[in-house]
Amino acid sequence: MSFPTETEATPVSKAKPSVATESEHFVEIVSKPSEIKALELRAEQLRAANGAKNNPEFFLASLWDHWQPRVAVFKRDERVTGIVYAKERKVCGIPTGIIYVDSDMSSKVFSESDTRIEVLAEASRELLRGRRIRGLRVTLPVQSPDLEGLQRYAARLGLEYEEGGRHDIVYFSFLRRTASF
Repeated sequence: MSFPTETEATPVSKAKPSVATESEHFVEIVSKPSEIKALELRAEQLRAANGAKNNPEFFLASLWDHWQPRVAVFKRDERVTGIVYAKERKVCGIPTGIIYVDSDMSSKVFSESDTRIEVLAEASRELLRGRRIRGLRVTLPVQSPDLEGLQRYAARLGLEYEEGGRHDIVYFSFLRRTASF
């Protein structure tokens, strides 16, 4: 498994106010493994609320060579209030612009309070703002309590999506709107 070196990896976007709460929350997309590993200490209270499954080291270890980490980090002041673990598909080492948030086995969305849907929706919007990003796929178990909320939020935020899946998993494909191809 290989990750880009510190000089190769760059954040997809700078920290900026979240659309939902302009003055209080900021979302930053990070892709450097060192910044993702640093979340271990920065998000200690978030990890306490969500258990061991919210572990940056585990997330990084789960990626193969054909994935680039893309992690949405939500902050209020300097406190981490939410994390969405995502990954961008690479083909022959070249990023494809397709991002995956695969929560079929365990959630990849963590937040301080019961705002997982808002955090996932805002992370989706922020990830789709990247200039190279073409689309985003989110998977959820059919029994997920977040399923209906994600459908409502996608419609409210104007995100175009297709829904499909197997008998136990639902796939959402969000496409970036472009003027022409």
